[in-house]
Parts: sequence; structure tokens; C-alpha cells
Amino acid sequence: MRPFPVVAITLVFGLATAGPVAAHGNPSALADRAARAIASGKVDLARDLAPLVGVLRAPASTEDLRTAIDKIKTLGCATGSSPAEVKHYLLEQSTPLLLKIGATGPTVFARGDALMALREMGASRAVLDQAATIAEKDSDDYVRSRGEILRNFMKSMPAGGAAAEVKAGGGAGATAATAALKKKDLGVSLDQLRRSSLEGAAADVQALLDAGVSANGGAGLNDSPLYFAVFSGCGAKGGETDALVSTVGMLLKGGADVKRKDDNGNTIMTSAAQMCGGKIVGSLTAAQATMVSAMVTDPREKALLQRATRK
Repeated sequence: MRPFPVVAITLVFGLATAGPVAAHGNPSALADRAARAIASGKVDLARDLAPLVGVLRAPASTEDLRTAIDKIKTLGCATGSSPAEVKHYLLEQSTPLLLKIGATGPTVFARGDALMALREMGASRAVLDQAATIAEKDSDDYVRSRGEILRNFMKSMPAGGAAAEVKAGGGAGATAATAALKKKDLGVSLDQLRRSSLEGAAADVQALLDAGVSANGGAGLNDSPLYFAVFSGCGAKGGETDALVSTVGMLLKGGADVKRKDDNGNTIMTSAAQMCGGKIVGSLTAAQATMVSAMVTDPREKALLQRATRK
């Protein structure tokens, strides 16, 4: 997402009861209406979400402003169950407004809420850098502390942010998958794909992929769903299981990159040899996975790799 110049954004934070404010309505009611539309699978972004975002421009009260921020953060939460297009729309439309509120909002809590909402909604590192800079320049200790929190968070996040790990526009298949996940109280997020991969929950993994979550999410190999399935999943089970074999197969079919390397130059094949068994090693080999054999010293692991790769 491109940087948003705060100085170019014009907002009015005066308290009012008529005109544009009255048209926007109560943020809680607007959020409830949006949630019902999302649940129906027939959400119209302009009709159902734009009015809620509009409250940020002209809130009737400080309470309404904070409520709108909270509702937008909840509906657009990167780890939540809203469809990808809802998350992307709310983040794109709200980012410049939240940055402005963070800089010039009427109370310290409104300013802090606005800046932290960007983190929860999965904003990019560039946007969070802007938010942290705004917080650090605030005259209040509470708001400045938000800047420190954001800086610490940014150290381990992917540059594009969590929202970028889920693509929109998947059509009816994505809508159905999102609805199925919501019934199980599972978020449409990279974090959930990692957890489901580790657990070998193959059906959930497929639904998450169908809903638009990237099989190649994460800042590196050790942060990827494939690593969670292979290293963490097989490690937790004491070896591969049929569920983990299916899970790895789905991730590979979903485009998981078997060429990714960790900081030592090792690929996922190293973890598979150490933690899994012949089926997963074989599926990775069929997907053209290679490995750095220096990390595999156990004779049994080497033999497993040699059989799988026919070397």
C-alpha cells in the first residue's frame, strides 16, 4: 500500500448533530448492518461499509469516533472472519483517515485507538512506520507509547502486512469457503492457515486457500504454512500422519514455494527429512524441492532422502 501524506488529508472533528453527520448515523448500528450483509454473503462495499467509514470524517461525538474506529478495526481485522474484499476495502479507505485522527484527533485515546487499529487491520510496514512516527511526535505519554509498541511489532512483520497475505476477488468459491470458516469460528488469515497446517486440519487448510490466503505467506521459510505443517506438525506428532500428508499436498497444490530457504540456506526438505517420513519427503521431491544436506547428519534421515530422490 502506498504511503499516505497526512498533511494532504482534510478532516473535521467538530461535534455536530445535523448535516453530513446525521446522514452517517450511529456507528454501532452501521456496523451491525454491515455485519449482517457480510454474513449473508451479499455485502455491497459502497452501500454497507462506506457509511461506517464516513463516521471517521465527521463524527457526531468523541464517543462515536472511538466507536467507529473500534467497529472498523473489528470488521477489518486481519485475523478475523470477514471476506478479503471487506478487509481490503476497510483498510484502503480508512488508512488515511486513521492516520489523520492519530495526528489530530480530539483525545489521546482516540489518537491511540486510530494508530493501533492500523496494526490490527494488517497495514503494511510503510503505513505502520507513518503511524509510529505520528505517535512518537505526540505530546502525550500514552500516545507516544503506542509508537514504541508499533516499532516492536514492525520488527517481525512481513513488509506488505498481514492484509496483503489474503487476496480478494475469489468469486463464489471464496465466498463459500469464507462462510464455512466463519461457521467454525476460524479467521481468514495467514495466522489461521499456519495453525491449521500445524494441526493437519486438511479441510480447513483447503478452505483457507480457497478463501484467498496465500500458501506462501510469511516473511521467510520458518514463518510459512508449509514449515508449520512439516517441521512443527510432524515434530508435534512424532512423525508424519495421513492428515499432515494431505495438508502438505494441499499447500503444494496451492502454490507453496519449496525453494524458500531459511537463514542457513536450508529448504523445507531438510525439515521433512528430520521430522516427517517418506510420503511427505516424496511429495516435496515430486514438487521439485531440493535441499542442503549439510544439516542432515543422521544416517536414517540421509537414507530417507536418498530413497526419495533416488540418489
